[in-house]
Amino acid sequence: MHKQICLVALGAAAIGLGCQDSSGPKPSSGIRFVAGAGQTDTANAILPQLVIIEVRDSSAAIAAGEAVRFEALSPSGSPCLSVPPSCSVVLFDSTGFGWVLTKPSDGHGRASVSVQLSRRPGRGALLVTAPRLGLQDTAFFTIMVASPAAVVAIPKDTALYIGGTFTPRGAVTDRYGNARPDPVTYTGLGTAATVDGSNQLTGRAIGRAAYLVQGSGFTDTGWVSVVPSGTFAAIGANGLAVMNLDGSGYKPLAPSNSYYNGYGSWANPPDALAFDSGGSNKLAIVDLNGQVRLVLAAGDSGIVLQVWPSFSRDGSWIYFQGDSWIWKVHSDGTGLTRVSPPASFGEVDRWATPSPDGTRLVFATSRGSPTPGLAIERLDLGTGLLTSLGVYGVGPRWSPVADTIAYLDVDGRIKVLQADGTGLRAITPAGRAFDIGLDWSTDGQWILARDAYAINLIRVATGVILPLGYTTAMSVPVWRP
Repeated sequence: MHKQICLVALGAAAIGLGCQDSSGPKPSSGIRFVAGAGQTDTANAILPQLVIIEVRDSSAAIAAGEAVRFEALSPSGSPCLSVPPSCSVVLFDSTGFGWVLTKPSDGHGRASVSVQLSRRPGRGALLVTAPRLGLQDTAFFTIMVASPAAVVAIPKDTALYIGGTFTPRGAVTDRYGNARPDPVTYTGLGTAATVDGSNQLTGRAIGRAAYLVQGSGFTDTGWVSVVPSGTFAAIGANGLAVMNLDGSGYKPLAPSNSYYNGYGSWANPPDALAFDSGGSNKLAIVDLNGQVRLVLAAGDSGIVLQVWPSFSRDGSWIYFQGDSWIWKVHSDGTGLTRVSPPASFGEVDRWATPSPDGTRLVFATSRGSPTPGLAIERLDLGTGLLTSLGVYGVGPRWSPVADTIAYLDVDGRIKVLQADGTGLRAITPAGRAFDIGLDWSTDGQWILARDAYAINLIRVATGVILPLGYTTAMSVPVWRP
């Protein structure tokens, strides 16, 4: 019978010493995981067993008082660079916590550390080194998804054409947002979109619809806007881009400038856009292949700020704000002409938009306007006569098919009125503010404008608002004719 040498575990310093078989394999040089490696637990759990290591030097002797470094790794086993999202574990002991802890081995050559798993399921990794001895080893852990805590609708908000479909990807999640394999069910709400037996959602009529996702006792609501057919350009994370109203066909075209100054305008034919080129505040044109050119040659105009372009309906002129005034120029850079009438010092004209017949212009101006609002005025391009429409606001845009002008009131509401100043009415509710940079649909029935959430499609006749949930990072939309 083999002889055994047993040690009594007294206190924390002796944890894990256990019994050794004198006839078993003799200890070797290196770092040995005495306990705690290979544990399995749920996301963010503190492992119940300390990770205990033993260090022996090149002669296999116990290395007492040796500096031992515990370092959290990424799930792939690479250094996490002390950035919490990339670390698969967190380390702590009585002295504190972090992603790297260094402590001396005790009289038995042992050191220990507590481990808390990351919030993402997968593999946890802990590198242990004894730098002076040139020794290292790695412990791995299995991180499982935690208990059900919610269900989420995926996508949360999107858009469809009538007859268009998508399959929701809802999921039960733990408290950290990790998807679980629990089954979910889908239920359509309303008539604009329906859910069939195969969980496919189909657009049925223009409007706003909701669908429920249910699983493990939890419920979430997803939304879908069923929209008319159309294409538009807007500024997003990739700069100026073009896409369909249902979110399909997304195509980046060119870098853009700031949130407001990058407004685009479609040429006629609509195979190119005028816009404010990224970072330069210079008037530029980009075609659908992404080829960009400046309209005005450097230094030939003396105009520093060239923003908010607007093509005439026939495509022959680009109206734009040049410094403090409205100018026009042909797309080839010829014919540069100031359009703004003479003004007093400090007065500015902004956001010009031409009438469909090209005979008039409407813009916002500080001429005689009380602070902080700007007056919306109409300019007859033939006579030079400037007429106030009796309202104050910003960003006016003329309908492509009627004598109707939309603009943002001083409180951010979208309002419309006739070009003679009559028929003023709000088409968006009080308390819901929209950003500068709105545009009309080709048929004049809809307006595209961004609020605090996303770009919205607004029916002019009824005020119905259809958010485009995929545009939360986009702004200043322009409808393609």
